[in-house]
Amino acid sequence: MAGYYANLEIPYGSDSQTVRTAWKQMMKRYHPDLHGTDPQRRQVAEQLSAQLTQAYQELVAALERPKHVRDEASS
Repeated sequence: MAGYYANLEIPYGSDSQTVRTAWKQMMKRYHPDLHGTDPQRRQVAEQLSAQLTQAYQELVAALERPKHVRDEASS
């Protein structure tokens, strides 16, 4: 989980609103459509966007689980 927070450049344990805001900001910066003229940069942006989206989805899913389920998963 710490890696996902690091990918989004936010502190470990941030809430779901912070995760969403960070993801949106990162996607505005690295979205593949912004790099359409350079195929190599576009490919890197596609990979980075996929990693950012995975981090966002995993963190939101984990944060939306009930607390007792999160506590059991971390033990």
